[in-house]
Amino acid sequence: MLSRRIEFVLSAFIVVFGLLLCFVAIPLGVDTPSSMRSILLSPAFWPTILAVGLTAAGVLLGIAQLRRKREDVGDVFEPLVGSEILRLVGFVVLAVIYFEAIAFIGMVWASVLAFAAFVFLTGAPNKIIGLAAALILPILLFAFFYHVAGVNIPQSDVLRLP
Repeated sequence: MLSRRIEFVLSAFIVVFGLLLCFVAIPLGVDTPSSMRSILLSPAFWPTILAVGLTAAGVLLGIAQLRRKREDVGDVFEPLVGSEILRLVGFVVLAVIYFEAIAFIGMVWASVLAFAAFVFLTGAPNKIIGLAAALILPILLFAFFYHVAGVNIPQSDVLRLP
């Protein structure tokens, strides 16, 4: 389990990142036609839902950390140790690699590899379940969005899913 202060710092980063997505990245990066009949069909709908959910998760994590025993409050703002900084940097580097990998191997396979890497980066206690979820979850989400919802998912020419 992560230390209390790294979880608090992580929650702050998650909240800031979610707010940046909501108010900067999505409005500037997602083109939404003005003739859109339903907000549910808008290209910005699901990214906004995910950004709001991410922000809410960050807020809940921060509240949970502040609600712990009062005698632990003093260590919340202590400097991070080297392993915690390395883990935060690892998450940022992995996110950049994931973003770039989408263009080469497609979103599904990039998600599988990124999810698997996150399992090891977080030090998950049951890596077998994490790796199984890393393989199954992106493929199931692709199947739903592509075959049921009719939403195109970026794929590479080399590793295409049916």
